[in-house]
Amino acid sequence: MGRTIRALLGVASLLALEAESAEAQKSWGALYPSIFLTTDYRYDGLSSTGHEPTVQGSLYWWRPDNFYAGVWVSGVDYSDLGDTTTSYEVDVYGGRNFDFGATRLTLEGMYSFFPDNEIPGPTYDFFTAKARVRHTVNAFTVGGALSYVPEAPYGAGPEWRVNAEAAYKWTGWLTTSANIGRRWSESRPDRTFWDAGATAKWNDVSFDLRYSHTDLSIAECGFVDWCEPGLTLTVQIDLWD
Repeated sequence: MGRTIRALLGVASLLALEAESAEAQKSWGALYPSIFLTTDYRYDGLSSTGHEPTVQGSLYWWRPDNFYAGVWVSGVDYSDLGDTTTSYEVDVYGGRNFDFGATRLTLEGMYSFFPDNEIPGPTYDFFTAKARVRHTVNAFTVGGALSYVPEAPYGAGPEWRVNAEAAYKWTGWLTTSANIGRRWSESRPDRTFWDAGATAKWNDVSFDLRYSHTDLSIAECGFVDWCEPGLTLTVQIDLWD
């Protein structure tokens, strides 16, 4: 659940967006809509769709003063755990980038909610505060992030998340990237997660093939197959000029 800017736009598309941002020097900024078709919505190693495909959408607002905001929507499927009502997730986020030469610091807040959830009891909804640092040298980018959730979904208490990531842009159309992280939760099993893959871009379409894994056992995963490792193919269609 929840998404970072890297996930919202994809590493390859984000780097391209930043390279072209000088063309959008308007006081109000610019809007960047995208549509995603994915074989499995994964977050921190877990499937949120029961390993089934879904459609996602993103609307990202960039401003010349380095403020940004956006909304991201994805289908979800929690029927394996008995929830047959919740079918989609909405993330609303905003933040600011601070540039120090080749290093960027990002501070962001995001609220995730599930509008059609009808399960009684504590809510799925949660807020995430995040700080991220990224450094770029030529075609190589490395970074790390620290996230805090004051109250995790369904009354799970506070959660902390730390991750490191790296990306290398081989050509104008091919980028490889990897991510590894760890989550600590007050009332749920802690977990390590990682993914690695490649993103190929052709005009306004990107193809991302990624392998994801986590160290949770099937018992820690609620005796469902959401934690099984696997490949995910995501097609991203950018709808801006």
